[in-house]
Order: sequence, then structure tokens, then C-alpha cells
Amino acid sequence: FIMKILHITPSLINGGAERFVIDLCNELNLKNHDITLISLENTKKNDLTEEVSCNVKLIRLNKKKGFDFKCFLRLNKIILNQKFDIIHTHTRALNYINPLYFLLLNSKFTHTVHNTAIKEEKYFLIRKFRKFLYRLKLVNPITISEDSDLSFDNYYNSRKKLIFNGTRKISKTKSFDLIKNEVDKLKLNSKTKVFVNIARVSKQKNQKSLINIFKKLD
Repeated sequence: FIMKILHITPSLINGGAERFVIDLCNELNLKNHDITLISLENTKKNDLTEEVSCNVKLIRLNKKKGFDFKCFLRLNKIILNQKFDIIHTHTRALNYINPLYFLLLNSKFTHTVHNTAIKEEKYFLIRKFRKFLYRLKLVNPITISEDSDLSFDNYYNSRKKLIFNGTRKISKTKSFDLIKNEVDKLKLNSKTKVFVNIARVSKQKNQKSLINIFKKLD
């Protein structure tokens, strides 16, 4: 049967979790479900807004930096008024749900863990509250990889579901030729190999190991 599903993400920046959310929304829409996607933050330059299917209802709440109480009120007003069958949060978006709604609404709450358990939420008290939600089965947690699943077991020790991260069939974007030309400029000749590190520069992405490997190949 057709379900009314809400996905909530902090933003639509060009990142792995955001790509995951958009692909999931688009796929569910193809299966004829009624999909709403809420981005707490507004559109930013080079974000993934254009990747969202035109049939997915996209709402932006103009969240300010830090915890934005006005954004909190707007989001929960939408949740209360529209009566979704499933409310699916991603990363820190779970923090913006009115805690009373987990008890009072008939909606099923799901949260996808896109990172290791501790790195996903840095604040100890919020992690404790999430553990409470998971233990009482008020929120159904989903992990997306063996690493995130193991970290969830070690920290929360609660029931969860592992669904491996995936994506739609790979296809060329409108930027393909532009990026290809930029890569070609780096080549000394047609046989030159160019390695591209598609990730933000951070300790978690372990670029240091990549640099050390290239030093050994030099």
C-alpha cells in the first residue's frame, strides 16, 4: 500500500549521507509512495538540490547556526499536522524531533546511523537519550556498514537493523565533461594516471595513509 513517508536531513550538501538520503527518497517515490524531504538548512552553492526528484516534496526550514528553536517549532508543526506513516531521520536531524512525539504519535520513527555511534553524536547526554529511545523501541535504528554496525553494538547494545549502503545505477551528471576536462589538464600524456580522493580532508577519512602510500610509490 502507499505510505506517507518523511525524511529529515540537516542539509543537502554534497556529501555521502546526503546522497544516500536523496537516492532513497527518489527510489521510494518511484515505488509510488508519498515522499516529503525536509532539509533543516536552506540551499547552498553546489549542494544536491537538483538531484531531488520533482515528485518529491522538498521543504527547507532555514535553520540558523547552532540549535535553532524556530526551526524546531516549524519542523514539529509539519510533523503534527501532516500525520506521516514513517518519519525517517538522518545524522543529527533526530535531535530536532519533539521528544513527546515518540510517545504520542502513531508514526513509526526510524533513524539511519551514517557514522560510528560516538562520532555521529558528539554530546554525551544526547547519546544517552538516543540509547533510551532505542532500548524502548521508540525509534528503529538502521546501520549502513559493518563498521557502523559494530560501533552501534559496542556503544548502544540495542536492537538494530543492518542495511548495507547502496546507491542508484551510476550515470553521468551534467558536470561530467567539465570534470573530465579538468582531470585531463593534469595529465602529462594520454597514459598518465590521475588518482582522485573524493572526500573531505579530515582525520576520519585517513588521507595521511594515502599520502604515505604515494610516498612509497614515488
